[in-house]
Amino acid sequence: MAKDFLKLNLVNQKIAAQASFNRRVFIFSFALCLVVAGIALLTLSSLPPQVPLFYGLPETEERLAPSWMLVVPSVVSFLILLANASLSLFVEDEFPKKILMAASLAAVLFSTITTLKIISLVGSF
Repeated sequence: MAKDFLKLNLVNQKIAAQASFNRRVFIFSFALCLVVAGIALLTLSSLPPQVPLFYGLPETEERLAPSWMLVVPSVVSFLILLANASLSLFVEDEFPKKILMAASLAAVLFSTITTLKIISLVGSF
């Protein structure tokens, strides 16, 4: 009886630890989105009117976007974060939840790198 209780207690602790991990990843990703969007908005005065945001397009004026659009990668990654967090609420297994959170974190990190790289390349500080 005590052995079953101990196993149940360990399982409950493991579930709580996994939920805590997903919560920490969500909070970190959300905070990183806000920080990068804030940096993009704060550096608007030192950026040129147009920045090279759309790297997938050919080297023409289509590649350029207004400097205020540097917030768009953070917004898109935040929407991906919300979608994956919402999906993880409906999934019962822990592995798909971790995959969804890892994909969200990857999207946030890629958008952060892209935005900060553009700011550092074209900004005049």
